[in-house]
Amino acid sequence: MRKLYLKELKKITCECGFNIYPDMMNGTPFVGIYHCHEWDHGYESGCGYDGTRREFYADMREVLDFIIGYIEHNRISKFIAAPFYKTHQFSGIITDSTQYIYEEICDFLKKCKIHRRSQCGVELEVEGNISVLEMLLEGAFQGISELCVLFPEHSVIMDFTHHFDVGFFTGNFEAEKRTVMKLLCNYKNLRYYEGVYQV
Repeated sequence: MRKLYLKELKKITCECGFNIYPDMMNGTPFVGIYHCHEWDHGYESGCGYDGTRREFYADMREVLDFIIGYIEHNRISKFIAAPFYKTHQFSGIITDSTQYIYEEICDFLKKCKIHRRSQCGVELEVEGNISVLEMLLEGAFQGISELCVLFPEHSVIMDFTHHFDVGFFTGNFEAEKRTVMKLLCNYKNLRYYEGVYQV
């Protein structure tokens, strides 16, 4: 585990082909996946798919399994968690149902010596830290976390949103599209989409 300050993050993202400080992601194409249930925030939001808590976590596990498959397919060994172009760690209103995931992420940031209002990040090995990815995924799906993941070896920023989707930003769009579509064949409830990032 290694804390990364904003200056270091700027250098690393630039080396990966991203110029995102300040936000220059506007107009950047991306590929993505989303779950067919199309949740909007958590299971108590009243928006999007109206399912149970158990369904929410089962669907989230399916998305996480895809991410793990993606990591294994690309032989990725480390990742960086940071807000990157979003510039802040958290968003949304903390409610009774999201308090626990907010506190879990705060505890994680504190352990990494990262203030919850900073733009710092942390570099982690994939091995032994899948639970961190799961925590970030849940935080985003609940509409609380703004943290993204950069795979520096692969030059891909993976972004999670409260719409239960995962976007993959890369300079190699067509290759990323082929990889994502190939992996999706193993997940009957996940769907492909692509777009251009707009602020």
